[in-house]
Amino acid sequence: MASLTIRNLDEAVKQGLRLRAAERGVSMEEEARAVLRAATLGSPGPRDLGAAIRARFAPLGGVEFGDRIPPREHGRIIPFAEWLEDGGTEPDESEQDAPTGGASA
Repeated sequence: MASLTIRNLDEAVKQGLRLRAAERGVSMEEEARAVLRAATLGSPGPRDLGAAIRARFAPLGGVEFGDRIPPREHGRIIPFAEWLEDGGTEPDESEQDAPTGGASA
């Protein structure tokens, strides 16, 4: 077995290790081994943010929205031929200023 000496360990870290060891009823040395073993040999955590968030909140269960979210309504679809008949240009200023149902300036 190898040995390891850790210098300049913060007193708060040492105290925390001492408390963890006491809670488990083991020596500080055994607790340090357990912490290092878990940190180096444990399964790697999620590699992306989405997986990390899912893993974090999975124990709380999912959310079912049921009928609380109404179905989406799509905007008017303009066929390409109609757009070409209109000259294929951007809307003029009067059309751009027309209310769209969103927030107004």
